[in-house]
Formats: sequence, structure tokens, C-alpha cells
Amino acid sequence: MSSDVFGWLERDVLAVGVDGTDTCVGTSPPSTFDRLYGGQLVAQSLLSAATTVSDDRSIHSAHTYFCRVGDPTTPVTYRVHRVHEARRFSTRVVEANQGERVLSTCTVSFHVPSEGLEFQSLRVTAPAPDSLSTRPEQLGARFGDRVPSNAGQVWPIDIRYVDQTPWLPAVPSKAGNRLWVRADGRLGDDPLLHQGALAFASDLTMFEPIMYAHDISWEGLIQGEGFWGASIDHAIWFHRPFRADGWLLHEHDLSAASSGRYFTSGRYFKQEGELVATVAQEIVIIVADPARPGAPHSTAGSAR
Repeated sequence: MSSDVFGWLERDVLAVGVDGTDTCVGTSPPSTFDRLYGGQLVAQSLLSAATTVSDDRSIHSAHTYFCRVGDPTTPVTYRVHRVHEARRFSTRVVEANQGERVLSTCTVSFHVPSEGLEFQSLRVTAPAPDSLSTRPEQLGARFGDRVPSNAGQVWPIDIRYVDQTPWLPAVPSKAGNRLWVRADGRLGDDPLLHQGALAFASDLTMFEPIMYAHDISWEGLIQGEGFWGASIDHAIWFHRPFRADGWLLHEHDLSAASSGRYFTSGRYFKQEGELVATVAQEIVIIVADPARPGAPHSTAGSAR
């Protein structure tokens, strides 16, 4: 991937500008989605909240609710509310706005790291990422020069699918997948950059397990043909330090579906097997109403 593509992750997503007391402004990459991407709102909310806490505190969790569709050509204002300040914890609520429109709210919690017991209940292995094709290569192998316009071929995140891809027939009874992910380029050493980069990446593929469990066309969903979908909310927990520009194994699956809402969850592991982050998301997918041509097929979230 070109350095220009990686540049917009570092330049336009991971570099929010401070604009007065407890207010930041973020911009969108020059060429990405047809509407403001939910993972960008999450990442920039985290980074904005971090401008209001001391350097000894790191993010351990963030919970985002997506409210409205955002315009990628318009800057986003992030207003940070200092909800709680304690000896070891800080809590911030970040409201993302475009004008008078609230796009999302995000609660971010910070913690002063301390020594404690170590444990994890799960370890996952997979073929080496360098042995697998890139996502653009896999899309090209499937579609040739007719890749759907909303497929997201240009991402600053390198993704290597392990078990299956959402655009091919699903493996029966397997409503999940493993995939390697990393920022496509070198990031600095600030842990906040890596948390922001993973927050950005974590929303890209969370809807895909739904494809594996149901007879829903990936092409139809991302093109808005027969279905429309949107992320409702998104949560991420950071367990251990990591580098987002190094390979992380993402294992994700569909846990429940009811009333048009789908709950997916995922885990990120270092190549050495350490669990570094957990993510969960609720997504709504609705059969399109023929009487409403042009109904949106995605909102601020990840159903692309």
C-alpha cells in the first residue's frame, strides 16, 4: 500500500487538533467511505479524551453510541466532558458534533497502570500472516476488475483473512473468522497512537460474521441492495500494551441475533499469543423497504 494511504491514518485520523478548552477537531481522510466511518469517530473520541488527562493514565475502555450519519467532507468537533476524576481512574464523555448534529457519544475510561495478577482464558493460533494474501488481492481474485465500489479497497489497515472471506459462500455452522490486522506503516512509540489505530481498525470487519451465519449477500449489503445496516454501538477494552503496526490476530464471531439486531464480538492477540484487546458491537440489519428507494445502507458504523 502506498505511503499516501498510510499517511491519512496518521495525519487525518490520529492527529486531532485542540480547539479551546476540552474541545478538539478531527478531519476525515481524503478518500475513503461515502459517509463518515464509525471507527474514525471512536478513534478520534479516544484521542480527544486523552488531551484532558495526565500522562500517567492510559485508556482501558471506550463505549461509543452512534447517533447520526456524518459527512466526511466536514470537520467533526469533539466536546469532552470531565465526568469523574479519582486517584487511579478518570472518566470522560466525548460528544462528536457536526454543527448542531450529534454524531456519537463515547465514554472513555482511563486507569493508572499497576502491578497485578496475570491471566487469560483463551489462546488462538493461525497461519503466519505473510503466508496469506492481502485483502485487495483476495478481492481481486474474486471480482477481477469489477470489485464493488463500496468494498473499501483503499484502507490504511493491512488485513489477511485466515478462514474465510465474507464475499464467498460461508463455511457451514461457522459464524466467525480469524484475520490478521496491522496498521500499514510505522507508527510512533506513543501507546495512545496504537490504541487509536486499533480503535479505527476494530470497526472495519465486525459486521462480517453476520454474513457467515445468515443468507445475507455481502455485495447486497455493502451496495444497499435488499438490506441496509448500521452499527448501533461499539465497545473496546484494552488489556495489555501492544503495537498496532505489528501483526495482531483478530478472532471474531456472532454471539446473538434478535429483533433485527446482531451482537458480534472479537479478540485481538499478539503473535506470541497474548490477548491485548476485546471488542464488541451491536449492529442492526433491516430488509430494505421497496417503497423507500435510496434508503441508506450504512450510517456512522460498519455495515459497508
